[in-house]
Amino acid sequence: MESLAQHLNREADLKWIETQKQSFLKSMEMADDYNDMYDDFSMPVQQPIVKETKIYPNDPCPCGSGKKYKKCCGRR
Repeated sequence: MESLAQHLNREADLKWIETQKQSFLKSMEMADDYNDMYDDFSMPVQQPIVKETKIYPNDPCPCGSGKKYKKCCGRR
């Protein structure tokens, strides 16, 4: 009788393992579906906006002449 009880316990354990396996596989499929859905709605990476520095009349001229901007390229 003891071997029958062990056999039944083993069958119950195998059934439990199989249900856990199926549950795990189903959750993995759902995770894959979620990742695919997330990829569809993801935004492209945005580039940062870089502002150019404003040149004021009394700043050194960016051409490298050493003169003030208003006396060099600012006249043009």
